Amino acid sequence: LHAAAGGQNHNSHCGISHGRVHMWDSDANLQSTSIALQFLVRNLSPIPNCVGVELLNEPANNEKVQAWYEKTIACLRRISPDFPIYISDAWDLNWYSTKCGERPDFVIVDHHLYRSFTEEDRQKSGDEHAAEIRTSTKGWLAEMSKRARGNLIIGEWSAALHLDSLRSDDPGEQDRQRRVFAQAQLEVFEEHTAGWFFWTYKKEKGWDAGWSFRNVIQAEILPKSFGRKRNPKLVDDEGKRDAKLEQALGELIGIKGGQTEHGIGTDSTEQHRAYWTPKGGNYEFWRFKEGFLQGWKDAFMFVTFPKGSTSSELGFRGEWLKRRTARHARDCGSSEFLWEFEHGFNEGYEAAMSVYG
Repeated sequence: LHAAAGGQNHNSHCGISHGRVHMWDSDANLQSTSIALQFLVRNLSPIPNCVGVELLNEPANNEKVQAWYEKTIACLRRISPDFPIYISDAWDLNWYSTKCGERPDFVIVDHHLYRSFTEEDRQKSGDEHAAEIRTSTKGWLAEMSKRARGNLIIGEWSAALHLDSLRSDDPGEQDRQRRVFAQAQLEVFEEHTAGWFFWTYKKEKGWDAGWSFRNVIQAEILPKSFGRKRNPKLVDDEGKRDAKLEQALGELIGIKGGQTEHGIGTDSTEQHRAYWTPKGGNYEFWRFKEGFLQGWKDAFMFVTFPKGSTSSELGFRGEWLKRRTARHARDCGSSEFLWEFEHGFNEGYEAAMSVYG
């Protein structure tokens, strides 16, 4: 929601013109906003391609935000226990990434990243912003994503820089500054977040190669396509994929003995077994192999999804794996060694994506 009852922040984009925040000092406004969200989730959660609902856009941070988040999510979970719910970090990603990671359900924290509004922003060039994004910001986002169990997105970002950051009146140099800045962001977001949304698709009027996504593409600030290039040799040839799977398992865990119905050696967990056996205790090594096969299969299920110039990828791998593990436990029996399935899944997924390129 951008326009919550009473206004969740002092900005005009929350539907107010007087600049005063009245959502948080009124129980009626808090309840009205919660009811609106319940209506949205009740109607949107059954739609398969709806990726979720975010509670509020950029709420003014205060001592009531977290409690209202928790109370509202509890109401929404009675409607849908597993529908993705997004929360704004209220400009405090350190706090809300931790709170998000502590939850057992599918909650995602949303961070908005801009470098064009503050005095500090205007003092740095696009090159300097890009260097900072690739170093300190990259490390910070990696840590925030880890805290959130991978459930972190960049819900807003752009190629926009303050005029002072462009360092030139020459349009070509201005675009170069935007380009290095935007491409640094894209690289880091692709590596350390579950996804991103560029703000905004287009502006009402005029050319703007910082804020308008259409103009950004036309000016070649960002590429025309995103994600991994489609690999037709592996997408269209199942036999070749199976051969690569045999090779990957052989390199990772050693293939000995006969063949299973999957064409995988019956003793293919040898190295996994060799690592854990000396540590003592009992294990269920077969779960590692089951996980590896599932991770490989799921990785290729996504990259072979509909045809196009680029491939789809699994975004919220942790949430996906929770569901896969629950199904594995249901089909094969629960156990204290479900972690072996999870470990195998991640190994199989990484191996498949490495092969895919």
